[in-house]
Amino acid sequence: MTKQTISVSGMTCAACANTIEKNLKKELGVKSVQASFATDSVYVEFDENIFPVEKIERSIQGLGYVIGEGKKNTKKDQILSDEMVLILSLFSSLLMMFISMGPISIPHKEYILLVMSAPIVFGAGRGFFSRAIKQAKNLSTNMDTLVALGAFTAFFYSLLLTVFPTYFQEVNNGYYYEASAMIISLILVGKYLEKRAKTKTSNAIQKLLQLNPSTTTVILNGEEVEMAIEDIQKGYRIQIRPGEKIPVDGRVVRGESTIDESMLTGEPVPVYKERGEVLFAGTLNQEGAFMMIADKVGKDTFLSSIIEMVKNAQGSKAPIQKLADRISSVFVPTVISLATLAFVIWFFIMGESFAFALSTFVTTLIISCPCALGLATPTAVSVGIGLGAENGILFKDAESLQKLREVDSIVFDKTGTLTKGVPVVKSIDWESNIKSDDISTLLDVIFSIEKQSEHPYGKAIVSFLEGKSNELILDQFKVVVGKGVKAEYKGDYYLIGNKRLFEEYRISYANYDSASIFIAKNDHIIGTVSVEDEIRQESKVLVSELKSLDKAQWMLTGDSRQNAEIIANKIGLDQIVAEVLPQEKLSFIEKLQEQKKVVAMVGDGLNDAPSLAQADVGISLSSGTDIAIETASISMMHGDISKLPYAFRISEESMSTVKQNLFFAFLYNSIAIPIAMGLLYLPIGYIISPMIGALAMSLSSISVVSNSLRFKYKLKQN
Repeated sequence: MTKQTISVSGMTCAACANTIEKNLKKELGVKSVQASFATDSVYVEFDENIFPVEKIERSIQGLGYVIGEGKKNTKKDQILSDEMVLILSLFSSLLMMFISMGPISIPHKEYILLVMSAPIVFGAGRGFFSRAIKQAKNLSTNMDTLVALGAFTAFFYSLLLTVFPTYFQEVNNGYYYEASAMIISLILVGKYLEKRAKTKTSNAIQKLLQLNPSTTTVILNGEEVEMAIEDIQKGYRIQIRPGEKIPVDGRVVRGESTIDESMLTGEPVPVYKERGEVLFAGTLNQEGAFMMIADKVGKDTFLSSIIEMVKNAQGSKAPIQKLADRISSVFVPTVISLATLAFVIWFFIMGESFAFALSTFVTTLIISCPCALGLATPTAVSVGIGLGAENGILFKDAESLQKLREVDSIVFDKTGTLTKGVPVVKSIDWESNIKSDDISTLLDVIFSIEKQSEHPYGKAIVSFLEGKSNELILDQFKVVVGKGVKAEYKGDYYLIGNKRLFEEYRISYANYDSASIFIAKNDHIIGTVSVEDEIRQESKVLVSELKSLDKAQWMLTGDSRQNAEIIANKIGLDQIVAEVLPQEKLSFIEKLQEQKKVVAMVGDGLNDAPSLAQADVGISLSSGTDIAIETASISMMHGDISKLPYAFRISEESMSTVKQNLFFAFLYNSIAIPIAMGLLYLPIGYIISPMIGALAMSLSSISVVSNSLRFKYKLKQN
């Protein structure tokens, strides 16, 4: 079976994704389909021999969608365009309401209203009509169907009154051009708010691809040749210089260096590499020069597997079905059926005039037009996302806002998330035989040595001693790649580094913590440097607050278990998974999900990208990598994870408000629709005109918006 993620543009709602899934699942050779409106992609598992990808793409195109990105404006241009259309539509609709119901009598106003409403209904509202037609061709309905049918019926009914005023005189209580225009305008408000709540498409995949260099130096027939990455073959020998990125997966065959693998492990400390050790594409060479041999190229590299994991994790996540859209799949045909039933009963059974029966049909459609239903979700979501932004919490879409309230398990990356991700010197401890008078000079020597080092630990020592020590002129300085530094000052030799350096110089460190940085003078250890990744001040409070919310918590890290336990004990975290690579982090997330847990992943590094994408909710820190931020669905600005409990509250209140709005919308419809159908006509002789229906519909929408604003002020006050 072949698995592929196909980019598709033109999906405007969850119903569109459902249409694609329903049609592709019918095809022989297609095992599974997951279409995502949120990511504009379709993940397909299929048999290439029975139903090749070309047929899949033609099938999608046959439904009216475009393979690839298609033609689209920039986000800024699109928002400006939407704002202009919305402003003009609302202004024109309000002006039409004044003309229609105002105190000033205007001759032949029906023609003025006709001319003013047509551009709104068929211009600003053309998207509703085109999407409704597309759904009809596929024997489906959605909210666009009701909007288009209600607006068109009101407009067409008014047109009949204009063209044949005598025939419809008995029920001609007014023209409803302004009602058709207001229907479109109010729904555009909801769509606009929904679009403002949804941020631009993620660029995570492209940024992952940019980690690879475009060319590298290959040794062919004893000569150096610059070659494009895609032309490298397995077995080629490649020369890597300081500062260059590793182009493919392979092994060191000559030389040594330190490699920044933070894009894989998330750890800031470079890794020493010598002959025979494994290298990964996209990692960064630091100090040394060496030759490597290519073992895996193209799609087989570890970086390519990360890219594929992110693609599949994003594509396989079905979007949360908007509650309004789910109900609309039944609501729309039901309303159309009821409106038709009203017409049939009054005209064919009760013997009322055609004009009267048509009036009940129009009023039923207009009064039940789902403006309140359409605004119920985006208004509450927009308020929730706005509140989050004001407090440094960026929800990337409505799906993440809705899903967060369901999370029961939270997985934290350690480095850069619970900790600051930067090595910090806690202390420099001296041997007992070191005289206090000599310490000042020794600190000056150490400061001067590390001033010339580019290693993160060296920079941490310099930062610790800055302003306390003076820089001296050294006689010699040498970087021992992956191990430390060696220097000479006034005839004395100094070594500063890890256990590997001291093993090389046969200096015993048996009585010391092997994780320390050692300082030696003339082959004798004179002190140690204690370095640790500083814990964020807010981490302990955060863990405690999330425990009070009954959220299970884990710390997931590529660091050693010893260091992980130290951090966990300090912040009160009980569950630890240490020494894991990106694919193992992803597997851990999947394992929790198999246990029916709803998982949030909190991370900040590229190595977290697959896990952030796989998790039900990915939460990144804005102080982390751009890729982690764009892969996640929620970003904590300024790296402030202390706001995470507040994010849960926003999610809870937002979704509660959505449910209240939807309840009101359907309560309104359940009362208004029977009255519009003429329920009160026989007992008391009362029938609602389309204009009253439009007014009632507008008031229902205002009520929904007001309830969303109430929730906003409630959270602000608390």
